[in-house]
Amino acid sequence: MFIFYTYDLESLKKELNEKEINNFKEEKNLIIFEKEISEKNLTDLFLLAYRLRNLVDFGILIRNFEELNELFEFLGIEKNIDVKSKLKDKNFVGKVIRKLKNEGFSINNDSLFTLKIADYGTIYLDLLKNNMGKRYYLKFFENKCLSPILWQNFIYFLDIKRNKKVVNLKCCLAIFPIELIFYYLDLPGGFKRRDFSILKIFNLEEKLNKIDESYLKKIDNFKEDIFCLSDSTLDVDLSRKVSRTILLESKINFSKIDLFWVDWKFKEKEIDYLVSYINENKEIDDFFYQAEYLAKNIGLISKQNKSIKELAKKYRLKVVKSKKVLDLNFLYLK
Repeated sequence: MFIFYTYDLESLKKELNEKEINNFKEEKNLIIFEKEISEKNLTDLFLLAYRLRNLVDFGILIRNFEELNELFEFLGIEKNIDVKSKLKDKNFVGKVIRKLKNEGFSINNDSLFTLKIADYGTIYLDLLKNNMGKRYYLKFFENKCLSPILWQNFIYFLDIKRNKKVVNLKCCLAIFPIELIFYYLDLPGGFKRRDFSILKIFNLEEKLNKIDESYLKKIDNFKEDIFCLSDSTLDVDLSRKVSRTILLESKINFSKIDLFWVDWKFKEKEIDYLVSYINENKEIDDFFYQAEYLAKNIGLISKQNKSIKELAKKYRLKVVKSKKVLDLNFLYLK
Protein backbone atom coordinates (compact mmCIF):
# COMPACT_ATOMS: atom_id res chain seq x y z
CA MET A 1 0.00 0.00 0.00
CA PHE A 2 1.39 3.38 -1.04
CA ILE A 3 1.05 6.24 1.44
CA PHE A 4 1.17 10.03 1.41
CA TYR A 5 2.07 11.53 4.79
CA THR A 6 0.96 15.05 5.68
CA TYR A 7 0.77 17.47 8.60
CA ASP A 8 -2.81 18.36 7.75
CA LEU A 9 -5.01 15.67 6.20
CA GLU A 10 -7.82 18.10 5.41
CA SER A 11 -5.62 20.25 3.14
CA LEU A 12 -4.10 17.29 1.32
CA LYS A 13 -7.52 15.71 0.69
CA LYS A 14 -8.81 19.00 -0.67
CA GLU A 15 -5.84 19.30 -3.02
CA LEU A 16 -6.25 15.71 -4.25
CA ASN A 17 -9.97 16.28 -4.87
CA GLU A 18 -9.12 19.42 -6.85
CA LYS A 19 -6.95 17.22 -9.05
CA GLU A 20 -9.92 14.82 -9.39
CA ILE A 21 -8.15 12.08 -7.44
CA ASN A 22 -10.35 10.30 -4.92
CA ASN A 23 -9.37 6.61 -5.14
CA PHE A 24 -7.74 6.66 -1.71
CA LYS A 25 -8.61 6.07 1.92
CA GLU A 26 -7.48 8.04 4.93
CA GLU A 27 -5.95 6.86 8.17
CA LYS A 28 -4.56 9.19 10.86
CA ASN A 29 -2.20 11.54 8.96
CA LEU A 30 -1.95 9.18 6.00
CA ILE A 31 -3.59 9.03 2.59
CA ILE A 32 -3.44 5.38 1.46
CA PHE A 33 -3.51 4.12 -2.13
CA GLU A 34 -4.16 0.37 -2.29
CA LYS A 35 -2.22 -0.53 -5.43
CA GLU A 36 0.11 -3.35 -6.43
CA ILE A 37 3.78 -2.51 -6.07
CA SER A 38 4.91 -2.18 -9.67
CA GLU A 39 7.24 0.20 -11.48
CA LYS A 40 4.29 1.92 -13.17
CA ASN A 41 2.30 2.43 -9.95
CA LEU A 42 5.41 3.57 -8.11
CA THR A 43 6.45 6.13 -10.72
CA ASP A 44 2.89 7.35 -11.37
CA LEU A 45 2.31 7.99 -7.66
CA PHE A 46 5.71 9.65 -7.29
CA LEU A 47 4.87 12.03 -10.16
CA LEU A 48 1.60 12.82 -8.37
CA ALA A 49 3.48 13.34 -5.09
CA TYR A 50 5.92 15.68 -6.87
CA ARG A 51 3.02 17.92 -7.90
CA LEU A 52 1.39 18.11 -4.45
CA ARG A 53 2.06 21.14 -2.26
CA ASN A 54 0.67 19.82 1.03
CA LEU A 55 2.67 16.59 1.11
CA VAL A 56 5.53 15.68 3.47
CA ASP A 57 6.43 12.06 2.63
CA PHE A 58 5.70 9.52 -0.11
CA GLY A 59 6.29 5.89 0.82
CA ILE A 60 5.06 2.33 1.20
CA LEU A 61 3.25 1.10 4.31
CA ILE A 62 5.13 -1.82 5.88
CA ARG A 63 2.99 -4.46 7.58
CA ASN A 64 5.75 -7.02 8.20
CA PHE A 65 9.48 -7.44 7.61
CA GLU A 66 8.99 -10.17 4.99
CA GLU A 67 7.19 -7.53 2.92
CA LEU A 68 10.14 -5.17 3.41
CA ASN A 69 12.53 -7.88 2.19
CA GLU A 70 10.42 -8.41 -0.94
CA LEU A 71 10.37 -4.68 -1.54
CA PHE A 72 14.16 -4.38 -1.47
CA GLU A 73 14.39 -7.34 -3.86
CA PHE A 74 11.92 -5.61 -6.20
CA LEU A 75 13.97 -2.41 -6.08
CA GLY A 76 17.17 -4.40 -6.66
CA ILE A 77 19.18 -2.72 -3.90
CA GLU A 78 21.31 -3.85 -0.96
CA LYS A 79 19.59 -4.20 2.41
CA ASN A 80 20.92 -0.98 3.94
CA ILE A 81 18.36 1.17 5.74
CA ASP A 82 18.12 4.20 8.00
CA VAL A 83 15.55 4.32 10.84
CA LYS A 84 13.81 7.43 12.10
CA SER A 85 11.01 7.62 14.65
CA LYS A 86 8.48 10.21 15.76
CA LEU A 87 8.06 8.15 18.95
CA LYS A 88 10.19 8.81 22.02
CA ASP A 89 9.86 5.16 23.07
CA LYS A 90 13.46 3.96 22.70
CA ASN A 91 12.50 0.39 23.64
CA PHE A 92 10.04 0.14 20.74
CA VAL A 93 12.50 1.68 18.29
CA GLY A 94 15.23 -0.68 19.55
CA LYS A 95 12.91 -3.65 18.99
CA VAL A 96 12.30 -2.56 15.38
CA ILE A 97 16.04 -2.18 14.76
CA ARG A 98 16.76 -5.64 16.21
CA LYS A 99 14.12 -7.20 13.95
CA LEU A 100 15.63 -5.44 10.95
CA LYS A 101 19.09 -6.79 11.78
CA ASN A 102 17.65 -10.29 12.23
CA GLU A 103 16.27 -9.97 8.69
CA GLY A 104 19.74 -9.15 7.38
CA PHE A 105 19.40 -5.36 7.16
CA SER A 106 22.35 -3.06 7.91
CA ILE A 107 21.41 0.15 9.74
CA ASN A 108 23.12 3.03 7.96
CA ASN A 109 22.39 6.77 8.13
CA ASP A 110 23.63 7.17 4.56
CA SER A 111 21.35 4.49 3.11
CA LEU A 112 19.15 5.20 0.10
CA PHE A 113 15.85 4.81 1.97
CA THR A 114 14.58 5.47 5.49
CA LEU A 115 12.17 3.36 7.52
CA LYS A 116 9.97 5.81 9.43
CA ILE A 117 8.04 4.99 12.57
CA ALA A 118 5.08 7.40 12.66
CA ASP A 119 3.48 5.66 15.67
CA TYR A 120 3.19 2.15 17.13
CA GLY A 121 0.95 0.94 14.32
CA THR A 122 2.32 2.94 11.41
CA ILE A 123 5.70 2.11 9.89
CA TYR A 124 6.55 3.06 6.32
CA LEU A 125 9.46 3.07 3.89
CA ASP A 126 10.09 6.68 2.90
CA LEU A 127 10.91 6.68 -0.82
CA LEU A 128 12.09 10.29 -0.94
CA LYS A 129 14.75 10.53 1.83
CA ASN A 130 14.53 14.33 1.50
CA ASN A 131 10.92 15.19 2.26
CA MET A 132 8.59 17.37 0.21
CA GLY A 133 8.63 20.06 2.90
CA LYS A 134 11.84 21.42 1.45
CA ARG A 135 11.57 23.76 -1.52
CA TYR A 136 14.06 24.41 -4.31
CA TYR A 137 13.98 28.17 -3.72
CA LEU A 138 15.21 27.77 -0.11
CA LYS A 139 18.23 25.57 -0.82
CA PHE A 140 20.81 28.36 -0.47
CA PHE A 141 19.36 29.84 2.72
CA GLU A 142 19.16 28.76 6.33
CA ASN A 143 15.43 28.50 6.90
CA LYS A 144 14.28 29.61 10.36
CA CYS A 145 10.85 30.53 9.06
CA LEU A 146 7.59 28.62 9.04
CA SER A 147 7.61 25.58 6.75
CA PRO A 148 6.30 26.09 3.18
CA ILE A 149 3.94 23.14 3.69
CA LEU A 150 2.41 24.78 6.76
CA TRP A 151 1.85 27.95 4.72
CA GLN A 152 0.14 25.86 2.02
CA ASN A 153 -2.04 24.27 4.72
CA PHE A 154 -2.92 27.78 5.92
CA ILE A 155 -3.79 28.97 2.39
CA TYR A 156 -6.25 26.09 2.10
CA PHE A 157 -7.57 26.88 5.58
CA LEU A 158 -8.25 30.51 4.59
CA ASP A 159 -9.46 29.50 1.10
CA ILE A 160 -7.78 32.56 -0.45
CA LYS A 161 -9.31 33.58 -3.79
CA ARG A 162 -7.62 34.92 -6.91
CA ASN A 163 -7.44 38.61 -7.83
CA LYS A 164 -7.35 39.77 -4.21
CA LYS A 165 -4.92 42.12 -2.47
CA VAL A 166 -2.95 39.89 -0.09
CA VAL A 167 -0.47 41.33 2.41
CA ASN A 168 2.00 39.29 4.46
CA LEU A 169 3.28 41.14 7.54
CA LYS A 170 6.61 40.05 9.07
CA CYS A 171 7.32 38.28 5.81
CA CYS A 172 10.13 35.75 6.29
CA LEU A 173 12.18 34.78 3.21
CA ALA A 174 9.06 35.49 1.09
CA ILE A 175 7.84 31.95 1.81
CA PHE A 176 4.15 32.82 2.14
CA PRO A 177 3.99 35.03 -1.01
CA ILE A 178 5.86 32.39 -3.02
CA GLU A 179 3.66 29.57 -1.74
CA LEU A 180 0.57 31.64 -2.53
CA ILE A 181 1.78 31.96 -6.13
CA PHE A 182 2.43 28.20 -6.16
CA TYR A 183 -1.20 27.77 -5.04
CA TYR A 184 -2.61 30.21 -7.59
CA LEU A 185 -0.67 28.68 -10.50
CA ASP A 186 -0.80 25.08 -9.23
CA LEU A 187 3.00 24.85 -9.30
CA PRO A 188 4.38 21.54 -7.97
CA GLY A 189 5.60 21.45 -4.39
CA GLY A 190 8.68 19.59 -5.66
CA PHE A 191 9.33 22.23 -8.35
CA LYS A 192 12.94 21.87 -9.67
CA ARG A 193 13.84 19.37 -6.90
CA ARG A 194 16.05 16.47 -8.02
CA ASP A 195 17.28 15.15 -4.67
CA PHE A 196 14.82 12.30 -4.11
CA SER A 197 16.12 8.75 -3.54
CA ILE A 198 13.61 7.25 -5.95
CA LEU A 199 15.27 9.13 -8.83
CA LYS A 200 18.42 7.05 -8.28
CA ILE A 201 16.46 3.91 -9.18
CA PHE A 202 14.05 5.14 -11.85
CA ASN A 203 15.03 7.58 -14.59
CA LEU A 204 12.36 10.29 -14.31
CA GLU A 205 14.46 13.40 -14.98
CA GLU A 206 12.94 14.00 -18.42
CA LYS A 207 9.37 13.77 -17.08
CA LEU A 208 10.16 16.15 -14.21
CA ASN A 209 11.78 18.61 -16.62
CA LYS A 210 8.63 18.61 -18.79
CA ILE A 211 6.43 19.23 -15.72
CA ASP A 212 8.58 22.16 -14.62
CA GLU A 213 8.86 23.71 -18.09
CA SER A 214 5.07 23.77 -18.45
CA TYR A 215 4.75 25.77 -15.22
CA LEU A 216 7.48 28.28 -16.04
CA LYS A 217 5.27 29.55 -18.86
CA LYS A 218 2.53 30.33 -16.32
CA ILE A 219 4.84 32.54 -14.24
CA ASP A 220 5.47 34.97 -17.12
CA ASN A 221 1.82 36.02 -17.29
CA PHE A 222 1.17 36.16 -13.53
CA LYS A 223 -0.13 39.48 -12.15
CA GLU A 224 -1.64 39.78 -8.66
CA ASP A 225 -1.41 42.23 -5.74
CA ILE A 226 0.81 40.33 -3.29
CA PHE A 227 2.88 42.15 -0.66
CA CYS A 228 5.85 41.05 1.45
CA LEU A 229 6.36 43.50 4.35
CA SER A 230 8.89 43.39 7.18
CA ASP A 231 10.32 45.76 9.79
CA SER A 232 13.79 44.35 9.01
CA THR A 233 15.87 45.48 6.04
CA LEU A 234 17.71 42.15 6.12
CA ASP A 235 14.41 40.22 5.93
CA VAL A 236 13.31 42.26 2.92
CA ASP A 237 16.66 41.84 1.15
CA LEU A 238 16.72 38.08 1.78
CA SER A 239 13.09 37.77 0.67
CA ARG A 240 14.00 39.44 -2.62
CA LYS A 241 16.96 37.10 -3.12
CA VAL A 242 14.91 34.00 -2.37
CA SER A 243 12.10 34.99 -4.74
CA ARG A 244 14.70 35.82 -7.41
CA THR A 245 15.92 32.18 -7.40
CA ILE A 246 12.49 31.11 -8.63
CA LEU A 247 11.82 34.04 -11.00
CA LEU A 248 9.18 35.62 -8.76
CA GLU A 249 10.90 38.79 -7.52
CA SER A 250 9.01 41.00 -9.98
CA LYS A 251 5.68 39.36 -9.03
CA ILE A 252 5.80 40.41 -5.34
CA ASN A 253 5.72 43.91 -3.80
CA PHE A 254 8.47 44.23 -1.15
CA SER A 255 8.64 46.96 1.51
CA LYS A 256 10.42 47.63 4.78
CA ILE A 257 7.80 48.94 7.16
CA ASP A 258 7.27 48.85 10.91
CA LEU A 259 4.30 46.74 11.98
CA PHE A 260 2.67 49.68 13.77
CA TRP A 261 2.78 51.98 10.71
CA VAL A 262 1.18 49.77 8.07
CA ASP A 263 -1.90 52.02 7.98
CA TRP A 264 0.28 54.68 6.33
CA LYS A 265 0.61 52.39 3.30
CA PHE A 266 -2.99 51.18 2.87
CA LYS A 267 -6.46 52.67 3.11
CA GLU A 268 -9.34 51.46 5.28
CA LYS A 269 -10.41 47.91 4.30
CA GLU A 270 -8.15 48.07 1.24
CA ILE A 271 -6.53 44.72 2.04
CA ASP A 272 -8.53 41.59 1.17
CA TYR A 273 -6.31 39.23 3.22
CA LEU A 274 -3.85 40.31 5.92
CA VAL A 275 -1.70 37.35 6.96
CA SER A 276 1.10 36.81 9.47
CA TYR A 277 2.93 34.36 11.72
CA ILE A 278 3.46 36.02 15.14
CA ASN A 279 4.04 34.72 18.66
CA GLU A 280 4.86 37.82 20.77
CA ASN A 281 1.80 39.33 22.52
CA LYS A 282 2.92 42.93 21.88
CA GLU A 283 3.32 42.25 18.15
CA ILE A 284 -0.03 40.41 18.01
CA ASP A 285 -1.63 43.49 19.64
CA ASP A 286 -0.04 45.76 16.99
CA PHE A 287 -1.11 43.34 14.25
CA PHE A 288 -4.75 43.43 15.36
CA TYR A 289 -4.63 47.21 15.75
CA GLN A 290 -3.80 47.40 12.03
CA ALA A 291 -5.90 44.45 10.88
CA GLU A 292 -9.19 45.71 12.36
CA TYR A 293 -8.89 48.91 10.30
CA LEU A 294 -7.21 47.70 7.09
CA ALA A 295 -8.36 44.17 6.30
CA LYS A 296 -11.54 42.40 5.22
CA ASN A 297 -10.10 38.97 6.09
CA ILE A 298 -7.40 38.22 8.66
CA GLY A 299 -5.22 35.13 8.94
CA LEU A 300 -2.91 34.54 11.88
CA ILE A 301 -0.67 31.60 12.74
CA SER A 302 0.66 31.55 16.29
CA LYS A 303 1.73 29.33 19.15
CA GLN A 304 -0.42 31.58 21.30
CA ASN A 305 -4.15 30.88 21.58
CA LYS A 306 -6.01 32.21 24.64
CA SER A 307 -4.32 35.63 24.53
CA ILE A 308 -5.13 35.96 20.81
CA LYS A 309 -8.83 35.39 21.39
CA GLU A 310 -8.80 37.97 24.18
CA LEU A 311 -7.11 40.51 21.89
CA ALA A 312 -9.57 39.69 19.10
CA LYS A 313 -12.42 40.70 21.42
CA LYS A 314 -10.59 43.91 22.28
CA TYR A 315 -10.48 44.85 18.58
CA ARG A 316 -14.01 43.58 17.86
CA LEU A 317 -12.80 40.80 15.60
CA LYS A 318 -14.68 37.54 15.28
CA VAL A 319 -12.87 34.20 15.06
CA VAL A 320 -14.60 32.66 12.03
CA LYS A 321 -12.73 29.36 12.39
CA SER A 322 -9.65 27.93 14.02
CA LYS A 323 -7.72 24.67 14.20
CA LYS A 324 -4.49 23.19 15.50
CA VAL A 325 -1.75 21.93 13.16
CA LEU A 326 1.27 20.48 14.98
CA ASP A 327 1.94 23.02 17.78
CA LEU A 328 0.46 25.95 15.86
CA ASN A 329 -2.93 27.64 16.02
CA PHE A 330 -4.51 28.57 12.69
CA LEU A 331 -7.01 31.44 13.05
CA TYR A 332 -9.27 33.08 10.49
CA LEU A 333 -10.84 36.32 11.74
CA LYS A 334 -13.06 39.10 10.37
